[in-house]
Amino acid sequence: MRKIQVSCAFVVALAAVARGGGNDETPSSHGARDRVFVADEESGTISIVEEGRNKVLKAIVLPATPDMFMPHNVQVAPDGKSVWVAAAPMSEGEPEKAFVLDPATGEITADIELGKELHVAHVVLNATSSKAYVSANEGNAVLEIDAKTKSVVRTIDLGADRGPHGGIDSLQVTGKVEVGQGAHGVVLSDDGALAYVTNLAANTVSVVDTAKMQAVATIDVGTKPNGISHWHVSGGMP
Repeated sequence: MRKIQVSCAFVVALAAVARGGGNDETPSSHGARDRVFVADEESGTISIVEEGRNKVLKAIVLPATPDMFMPHNVQVAPDGKSVWVAAAPMSEGEPEKAFVLDPATGEITADIELGKELHVAHVVLNATSSKAYVSANEGNAVLEIDAKTKSVVRTIDLGADRGPHGGIDSLQVTGKVEVGQGAHGVVLSDDGALAYVTNLAANTVSVVDTAKMQAVATIDVGTKPNGISHWHVSGGMP
């Protein structure tokens, strides 16, 4: 079984962060509201949280083939038409995958086999939402996926011992906010008024008022929530 390292330190870096089992309600039935997608790593689910309601609308269970898949990261495409998930199986030696979701319905529309023993971590898309890139920590590579054909078109070798994971280029600390235990992922709402933080050890998401610099709500999600991404009515993450 894979070992998952949990970080318990959290610093809100608002100047540097770019804008971006639950209920079985259909997200689209509630009209056009902004949503947050949370990768629940140890429950094998993606929780959909509706902004303003602070509750899980739906928990999407990733298919087991035969082992449960552990989603590490989730990313909304810039055009807002798809949500991408990087996931590894519970047992080593099985193929790792990228899953594609419909943000309106929460349905899985594609699963893409990436390879074995890669320890896939983060997934991002280019500005036109035509290419997806998945970092392979143990594979010392980045996989390029054609978003239209849903196939791997290139493997970018980074050299031995590079271990790509994910991150941002620069940071400027503007304050600290007390959230849940094991704070890990963070994403901003479209207007920057709210920050959503995954708490790995608490199985929750904290909602932070960025003007007051304090947590204003706590949302129960799946087990070991890791990556998080924001979908808004006019599009996805930049």
